[in-house]
Amino acid sequence: MGDGRWEMDKFKISDDYYGNLVAQQAVHRKCYNIHRNWRHNMKLHYKHVKNVLHVDPYSHPYEHVTQEDWRHLIDDVWKSKEHKVRSKAGKKNRKKLEYNYCSGSRSFVATMTIQWLYANLNYTLQPEFNGSENLKFPEFYKKTHTKKNKEWIDPICAVKHSKMLSLREESSQSGVQLTSEEMSRQALGKRKRYILGFGDGPKPSSSSSTPSRVSQDHVGELQKLKAEMEEMKMEREMEREELRRQLEQERREREEEQKQIAHLTSLVTEFLKEKTQTHKSSIHHDGAMYSTGGTNTR
Repeated sequence: MGDGRWEMDKFKISDDYYGNLVAQQAVHRKCYNIHRNWRHNMKLHYKHVKNVLHVDPYSHPYEHVTQEDWRHLIDDVWKSKEHKVRSKAGKKNRKKLEYNYCSGSRSFVATMTIQWLYANLNYTLQPEFNGSENLKFPEFYKKTHTKKNKEWIDPICAVKHSKMLSLREESSQSGVQLTSEEMSRQALGKRKRYILGFGDGPKPSSSSSTPSRVSQDHVGELQKLKAEMEEMKMEREMEREELRRQLEQERREREEEQKQIAHLTSLVTEFLKEKTQTHKSSIHHDGAMYSTGGTNTR
């Protein structure tokens, strides 16, 4: 499934892929995002056809989508009460944002947390990370808050980024390493919790504050992320099973059609054969009668 607009990503993983749960989760997550973006593009197409072009959306399915599947998406998904409630809630939450950012549909909090997990808990996909100090929070913030033309999505982002650089410079001069979570609190605000699990209360930035001392809140967040990954894995498996079921159903239908065609072909062949034999018998009979009639005349 897809619309032809793929992002070609490269994954460097170990040879033992099926024994590497982190690698599997990363690939599954990427596939999930591709599928989610495809569904998002389909809905944009639906809204454009309906609200901009003002034509019948049922008659203009998305590229490579069957008419039956397109009707199902409109009637059973986008027009459903549950979908409308979620969409309304999403719009309401987005209005609360001070500004947006440029890393897709995943929130900046979730993106930053995943980055932290790779830096501190994973050495297979990203071995260059070796601790929270290598997260480079200011650079990551800039990357996710600038447009393709390198412009800031909002002037306030430039101010916050400048504050991060100043904090890092001050900590470097003082000889006290400023952790990424502490930098996020000072530059972005305590209530933001830009790295999940670190809370919003004041914590000492001492050498004892290492990734190995993870708070209970952080453990809870990690468990939630793991549960979400497992849920997505189950959803993908259900989708694959549904696809296998559909393919099997289509195969059976094709076999049934082929049997019907073969049966009809056999009937037509038999009918033509009988017709030919009847025609030959009629010719033979008429010829015999003509021969007998001629003899009697003489």
